[in-house]
Amino acid sequence: MAGCNFSIEFSGSAEELVQQAKEGITKVKGKLIGDSNSGSFHIPTPLGNIKGGYIIENSVITLNIDDKPMLLSCKRIEAELRKFLE
Repeated sequence: MAGCNFSIEFSGSAEELVQQAKEGITKVKGKLIGDSNSGSFHIPTPLGNIKGGYIIENSVITLNIDDKPMLLSCKRIEAELRKFLE
């Protein structure tokens, strides 16, 4: 199913943000591949996989969800991804 897009402002360094996200995603048996500029991620859920990518520019991370479970809303995905970034 088609995905969704959203941007999140952050403070601190992009390197720290990516490391924090990588640790959170790994804890839920997902995978993040990338650096402080861009990358991709895969997060398993009970409803199916979430797949997407990100771009970081000027303290804003833009997330593009390319594939998601039909029953999972973009708002719910955004809320959960924000947890990985906080």
